[in-house]
Amino acid sequence: MKKTKLIIISASAIFILLIAVIVGIIGADESSSSYDNSSEFLMSTNNKIAVEYYSNNYRKILNSHLKGTTKGYVPLFRCIYLYNILMEQSDFCDGKDDCKPLNNYNENDDINVSKIIDNSSMGKYISNNNDDAVKFFKKAFNDSLNENGTLKSLEEVCKNDDYNSSKGCSKSFLNAVYKSGFESESGYPQVLNFPLKITNSISISSIFNVKRIVNLSSESFIDYHSGWDISAPAQTKIYSACDGVVTATNNSQKENKQSAIANYVKIKCDIKLNIQIEIWYWHLYPNSIVVSKNDHVSANQHIADVGTTGLSTGNHLHFQIVQVGHSNQRLDGFAYINWSKYNTSE
Repeated sequence: MKKTKLIIISASAIFILLIAVIVGIIGADESSSSYDNSSEFLMSTNNKIAVEYYSNNYRKILNSHLKGTTKGYVPLFRCIYLYNILMEQSDFCDGKDDCKPLNNYNENDDINVSKIIDNSSMGKYISNNNDDAVKFFKKAFNDSLNENGTLKSLEEVCKNDDYNSSKGCSKSFLNAVYKSGFESESGYPQVLNFPLKITNSISISSIFNVKRIVNLSSESFIDYHSGWDISAPAQTKIYSACDGVVTATNNSQKENKQSAIANYVKIKCDIKLNIQIEIWYWHLYPNSIVVSKNDHVSANQHIADVGTTGLSTGNHLHFQIVQVGHSNQRLDGFAYINWSKYNTSE
């Protein structure tokens, strides 16, 4: 790298810069893949507020399903969109103009999907834990899952009597949703395994793309979470979510505590998709990595253990999927997991 100027930077600024570059927690906004275009919305300057309103209740629902009889995943956009439909058709919204965002559109209008799901008034009903709002939000999640935990298409959900008379399920609205990139008519390719054994000792502690305040010993700053955090006891075994090749490892941290650089493993998946994906496993326990660069690994193979190295405030796994060649590309890792295999009748 060429140096044209000598720049003096404070120690705290260097620390933050190292974290941003090496740990990779702050991603640039790039064009989205055909499977996850929602990142473009979530990362845009004017459309961040809605995610915050929904995140706590959304995480609670995810954890209840993770530990419940039907394990499954529904993207946050889907929950927000269907929640809007249910709310606008309920008695709760009578007399509340800001409670019916879909009614603001006529059939031939240019439908702004981002504006609909980023309606702060609708989000505040959830963040304030209004009973009716939370009930509809949970229903939107549950109505989107098949019995085996796989995700229904939006059109399939719209056939339900609770939705089919809404503008949000009309052909023009569905076309606008697909055009916006928030949903794909072909759905997500559910091809990965969950990286931990699903037990009562694990839980989702931070969701994908949620706004966070990161507190260091001397600094704090805001970032948008690039993956999923799964809390688990120290030294809980981590398993590869796919067949693939180890592209990088770091095991430099010898103590299980917060540091500038995390212990990590990166694995490029051997999966046929329209893009090539790599999975990053972060904050690993010291000396727990049992694979090396260029190793071929199998799905469900033990690769390392849960720790709290790097930018971390407790033992957890940071699970992140990126598009190979686009390391700042934000992909929703949970949408790629095949949840049906965790809903057997054994």
